[in-house]
Amino acid sequence: MEQHTSEKLAAVATGGFLLMLVLDMIFDIGIFEGDVTLMRLALLMILIGNLGVMVRHLKNKDDD
Repeated sequence: MEQHTSEKLAAVATGGFLLMLVLDMIFDIGIFEGDVTLMRLALLMILIGNLGVMVRHLKNKDDD
């Protein structure tokens, strides 16, 4: 079963966010510093939503 465009986008967005977060923690770049608590919270909500989409896709693939 082929992935839908939204699922591919969710995977890319999730991977990009996690990569930015890890790079920020390792190299202390400062992407998530200052008054960005709301942005961080919004990105976290997007991440949780994307993980939900991917988990649902994997469950549906197992049922087939």
